[in-house]
Amino acid sequence: MLAEQSITFNPDFSNPAYNFPVQWYSFLIGLGAPYWLLYILGFLTFTYIGIILIEILVILLIYKWHKKNTLNLIKLLDVIVYTAFLSHLFFPRGVYKYYFTFHVPLVILWICFHFNEIISSDKSKRSKWMLIFILVSLIIIIIPRLYYLIIIWGIIALIIKVNLNLRKEQIPLKINNSKLS
Repeated sequence: MLAEQSITFNPDFSNPAYNFPVQWYSFLIGLGAPYWLLYILGFLTFTYIGIILIEILVILLIYKWHKKNTLNLIKLLDVIVYTAFLSHLFFPRGVYKYYFTFHVPLVILWICFHFNEIISSDKSKRSKWMLIFILVSLIIIIIPRLYYLIIIWGIIALIIKVNLNLRKEQIPLKINNSKLS
């Protein structure tokens, strides 16, 4: 087991045993994807380069925001959420479903900070968000272990899309506020 956690350039892409962790590309192994495709997609994972790149990019992004004096709590929370998800997905040893319980409080905080006004002012919207959260959690539990990481990628993509849309909405507000001053 320890040898599987070291850096390698010649990985064995076999279907993981039931009690072994899975990588984000394990669903392709189950579908019988060719070795070359698995090697290309898994390269960042089994060489540790993915985790190293994630951490370097996070440090550079936080440094850039700090230098521009635009770093705030919400941006820091976004970076923490991205880093947590991506670090688990690119974890070379693989992950178990229960590792993602760590993300539950992060996602709840993310929802609360980004949609605070909507959630606090409208009880039906609050109930809707709770229902969505519970349904997604149940779907992740029900989906077979080789395929649930696809949903995690979808959640990351959705969070990034929402963040980009929220930032686009904030830019015109800043421009309009600066014109008024």
